[in-house]
Amino acid sequence: MTLNNVLEKFIGWYACESCQEKEPDTTDLIVPISYCATRQGLTAATRENFLLAIHYAKQFPNAVIAFSNAGYVFEGATEIESSQKRQILKKASIPDTSVLETGQTSNSIQEAQAIRRGLGERGRMPRRILIITGAMHAPSARLIWRTAFPEAEIFIRCIPYRMETQKDHPVAVQRSTPIWFAANIVRHILILIFGLGITRRFRHHVPSKWPKKTPDLTDEQKAIKDDFMKYWHEVSPQKYSLYDRFNRKYPIRNSPPGGRVLEIGAGLGEQIAQENLDITEYHALELLPEMAAEIRQRFPRVHVIVGDCQKRLDFPDAFFDRVQAVHVLEHLPDLPAAIREVRRVLKPDGVFSAVIPCESGLMHRIARFISAERIFKKRYGMDYGWCIRSEHINMPDEIAEELNRHFTVVKRTFFPLLIPSLHLNLAIGITLRKKTA
Repeated sequence: MTLNNVLEKFIGWYACESCQEKEPDTTDLIVPISYCATRQGLTAATRENFLLAIHYAKQFPNAVIAFSNAGYVFEGATEIESSQKRQILKKASIPDTSVLETGQTSNSIQEAQAIRRGLGERGRMPRRILIITGAMHAPSARLIWRTAFPEAEIFIRCIPYRMETQKDHPVAVQRSTPIWFAANIVRHILILIFGLGITRRFRHHVPSKWPKKTPDLTDEQKAIKDDFMKYWHEVSPQKYSLYDRFNRKYPIRNSPPGGRVLEIGAGLGEQIAQENLDITEYHALELLPEMAAEIRQRFPRVHVIVGDCQKRLDFPDAFFDRVQAVHVLEHLPDLPAAIREVRRVLKPDGVFSAVIPCESGLMHRIARFISAERIFKKRYGMDYGWCIRSEHINMPDEIAEELNRHFTVVKRTFFPLLIPSLHLNLAIGITLRKKTA
């Protein structure tokens, strides 16, 4: 057995084992990621991807099969690839209304981009996406598609990696070397560590539609989510005090003391407990009435408002010296509306402080796994996924992009490391001032 064979079998097994997830009970979108074609037709991997996509299309008849064509190996490759894929779909009796072909793309980022645009034109953004890809490409595929569709649940299905050495397929031939295998491993490690930074430019070209539609929850799920949010606000400061200390101290350390303050998403008053109410006129805005009631009981001197920061607040323009939002902006379906309202009520020389999680980052995902996810499963005997997907609907770069429309960043601090990497930190503290017209 050659070194290539050993590497192929080991890496293929490891990648498949690590990327497979539970079988989806339904899906809205099926994406068989392409592996190009030769002059003789589709490669074995591409054909296998498509056959598996058809299997799921039969299982979920309301789903759309979406794909692009690589077409970068030789002239005419796009036409060959498209034609043969269409033949497979026709033979399987997949209707045209269930197919979205986006044309030629050169990489998975472009493919995700094109598919999002195509679905947007049809007015049907998916809630569950099934990605079918080779095992070697699963880590980067997961990252790219979660970035492109942050509002959707992503499932990965792997086929074993196949080294194509066919004529007229120079890319595949190049890849059939031990050096390529080693380089590909390093590439995926770098993507996983710095991927959000690499794909940031991609997200900026993917139009977000506001307000975002959050997943529909049953009455039981809504009750469980509200109970857990209240419980988490109670236990988090105690169990994870170092993390909570950064969250709560950042706005105070990076803002002038006293004045008139508005906190949006005040929770149970965790932030208020850090403030000097003797020199501060504090206004706490909270969406949930039961949590607002607890703030009134704990802090009688605080002005408590039950309301939504995404709607016009009952305050005049330029009313507050400070506005702060600690782990709030990632929750807001109409984030641009909330940011515009913050800008409206903030004085020209006022300060807006925000703390947001490093969502989808490596450290953040690890921390969630050993904290909230573990507690949720133990408390309710349920998977945490549906709950957090209905809560954290905005990614850090999405938030930053909307903030930059109205504010100038004065200071930015990562926690716990000072390295400006989303993957290596848990949260980001941002201090902002209003842009002048």
